[in-house]
Amino acid sequence: MLLLGVISLAIFALWSLVNILQDGVSDVEWVTGAFMLAILLVSPLVAWMLLEEANTVVTTSDSGLTYSTLGGVSLQYKWPDVTGFQSKRGKSKLARFFLGDDDAPQEESVSVTSEGDAENSAESPSTLLLSVRTDPALQLKNPLVRFLHKQAYGDTLPLHSGLANRDLLINNINKNTATNS
Repeated sequence: MLLLGVISLAIFALWSLVNILQDGVSDVEWVTGAFMLAILLVSPLVAWMLLEEANTVVTTSDSGLTYSTLGGVSLQYKWPDVTGFQSKRGKSKLARFFLGDDDAPQEESVSVTSEGDAENSAESPSTLLLSVRTDPALQLKNPLVRFLHKQAYGDTLPLHSGLANRDLLINNINKNTATNS
């Protein structure tokens, strides 16, 4: 349903941009045109993120963790490379530049014990970020897929709220990352 909304916004932005350019840009229409162009540029990123989230499969084994999703994304990590769950991120570098550095980002690991704890905690996000020692995107051969994955999740692996057997997955990750530290 969200993907349908992203597609409809992109179509609206394209239609609006074509109308603005057809009639000629006058006065402040350049602001609307720039906004519609920005929507057109961002909508494929949002669509990719939604599709990637819907098709994610994370599995664990004795040797490590495998994150798979559409577009040929299959990231494999040995347990020593998995450092645990990442705490809530602060403002981005750009936001800190414009808004001030009142809450610098914290890169410490947090302990998540189960889905029930994640739902009951006010600070626990529905998508947990799993920290790894190497950049996940480096394993991706396709430059477009690498760019889209990096823009969506940065240097972490997401564990979405809709994953099958998420409680078991979280417990396995906690068990295996506790032995690494």
